[in-house]
Amino acid sequence: MKQIISKISKTTIPSKIIQKSKKEIADKVYKLVEKEIQKYSEVIELEFGGSYAKDTWLSKDADIDIFIKFKKSISEEKLESISKKIGFESLKKYSPYVRYSQHPYVEAKIKNTKINIVP
Repeated sequence: MKQIISKISKTTIPSKIIQKSKKEIADKVYKLVEKEIQKYSEVIELEFGGSYAKDTWLSKDADIDIFIKFKKSISEEKLESISKKIGFESLKKYSPYVRYSQHPYVEAKIKNTKINIVP
């Protein structure tokens, strides 16, 4: 039983090296987005979300979600437009593209890590 648990742990729990790499990517992208949101008075906050923020991500399946929070008074059209501009400009070096959920969001990959910029 110990062998099984050990084997599963190695494939699911990220090593210190992988954790460090993901943190470096997350910090880098956060700074890029943070710089870009300065152009928009409608944005009130920026935060990590999802499994990365909760530290529940798996070794081989890590993505980094960065959520952009807007003033409540902003229209849905403007929210979508601004968030896409921020996402594309922030991730322009990484071939960003649009994905869809409740709202469109921008995704890119950096070193096999999905980065999502979400309104």
